[in-house]
Amino acid sequence: MKISLVIPVWNEASGHNSSTISVRLQDLDSFFQKFPIHVEVILVVDPSKDNTLEEIERFSAKKINLRMHCNPKHLGRAQSVLVGLKLAQGEVIIISSLDLSVPLAEVFNFLQEFVTNPATQMTIGNRCTSKKKRTGRRSSWHLTLENIIAEKAKRKDLAAADPACSILGFRKIALDKILSQLKLSSWFYGPELLLVAQKNGIPVLDIPIVCNDRAESKIPLLREYLRNLI
Repeated sequence: MKISLVIPVWNEASGHNSSTISVRLQDLDSFFQKFPIHVEVILVVDPSKDNTLEEIERFSAKKINLRMHCNPKHLGRAQSVLVGLKLAQGEVIIISSLDLSVPLAEVFNFLQEFVTNPATQMTIGNRCTSKKKRTGRRSSWHLTLENIIAEKAKRKDLAAADPACSILGFRKIALDKILSQLKLSSWFYGPELLLVAQKNGIPVLDIPIVCNDRAESKIPLLREYLRNLI
């Protein structure tokens, strides 16, 4: 089975990140060396103000097939994800993040669900259950925004306990059904993916995950508040 990890990248070599890009890429490479699967990691890179691009170019992978796409202009996280989804060639595609706030073992749980259950078509992480633990800190503004997004999702009858979660997985056959319908404009792209999947009769499975929240954030809070309050 071939797996695609789609990861949007922007200004990852500076700021709050606790490790360098090369270290995080090495973590990815080392983790997947344990498994007899073919993994492509698609980094969709927005023009950055630091040496993000240079660090990626210097990295040499042993296990993973590292593919990099450089956006000609700043597209933002959601549009970068959409670019990555269009480039993905795996039988299973997982959207992840380079900061590894969701540990790789949790990302692997997404993969396991697709391997063990052929009926699974789409998954989304659930950081809000007693089975798993959400650690770290988020600002009250951030959490309030996520609550607003969750309430909007309920009004649209979207079947997800944590619609703001950025970790999602797809079987390629299911993704191909909805890819041409996706626009992905919000930083929190999960609700749109859920809505389009729902309209196309694609069932979505919640998977409890561990998430280590970070206090710092690149989220344009004011813009996202205005977008979600409408």
